Amino acid sequence: MTKGNYRNASLYNKVEVLFLFWEVADLDMNTLGEVEELKLVFEKDFGYHATIERLAVNPVKRLQTRVNRKIAVLVDDHGARDTLLIIFYAGHDLLGEFFNDLVLPGLFEDLAAAKDQGLTGVPGPTSFTRALTFALRALVREKSEGRFTTDELLRKIKPDFPGLPTNQKLVMSVREDKNNSAGGIMLHPLQHNSVDG
Repeated sequence: MTKGNYRNASLYNKVEVLFLFWEVADLDMNTLGEVEELKLVFEKDFGYHATIERLAVNPVKRLQTRVNRKIAVLVDDHGARDTLLIIFYAGHDLLGEFFNDLVLPGLFEDLAAAKDQGLTGVPGPTSFTRALTFALRALVREKSEGRFTTDELLRKIKPDFPGLPTNQKLVMSVREDKNNSAGGIMLHPLQHNSVDG
């Protein structure tokens, strides 16, 4: 999908969602259940195709390289002009000496659970993943044809989600956009024409 076209919901007819999280439970704090619930929302409520990929813990290999590889495969397999790509990383941003800073390359818009080194709720009723799941479900039902922008999504998460800590600062930023127009990606359920036969 080329820059600029993401705002017009009618210009994409396919969405691929990639979920990345830690293979080892003590590093991802057992996020799998919440990730699977969010995956179902994208699949059932929006008609998007979603895949879960686990990141293996390996002190010899850099996390950044492994994340880049998974994203490169996603872009190579699905990076067409009419496809919106969504990447959801369920994990920590800074993970110690051998993981380095995590940077998701090539993203146009980034919705983060907290500012750099900010605290977030652990998996459970106060987590960002639960808040995002809540907001997506609510907006797809409330909005005409289920269409809403990522800015509306951010505004729905806070203050509408009852469990999110009041001191948690959600962040939306734009990368490589000279117009600095964060919040403009239009999300909507995909309409697939069925063929009777």
